[in-house]
Amino acid sequence: MSLNWDVSGVADDAAWTDKNEHGEQFLTPICESLIWMTISVGLPSIEEGNIDKWLDRIYRVAVATNYRGLTKGIDEQVLRRHVGLRTNATKLTDSQFAKELLRRLDHTARTWKWTDLEAYGGGAD
Repeated sequence: MSLNWDVSGVADDAAWTDKNEHGEQFLTPICESLIWMTISVGLPSIEEGNIDKWLDRIYRVAVATNYRGLTKGIDEQVLRRHVGLRTNATKLTDSQFAKELLRRLDHTARTWKWTDLEAYGGGAD
């Protein structure tokens, strides 16, 4: 299934780059990241009423997948500037999200090597 998106409700300067020499505009990197993140966090849109849930879920996915870079550049202010972003990603209830998060954490734990743990001060003696 394709990921369809709509940024018509997002401020142009948050959603689109300036036009290049050919008159083309592209999604800003942050906007494009948020579009793809709708799948990971199980929230198909950014709304005033779900910003706290977005922040919580982004952080939890970053921890569960050991991908701390996921949160880089994304904070409450950025999310507020992208209110109106909508996709056709599946909306997950809190329970569904927790189950998916546990699956991701299990996968991360199974694929890590001891050398990965040692880099964080843990691992076998």
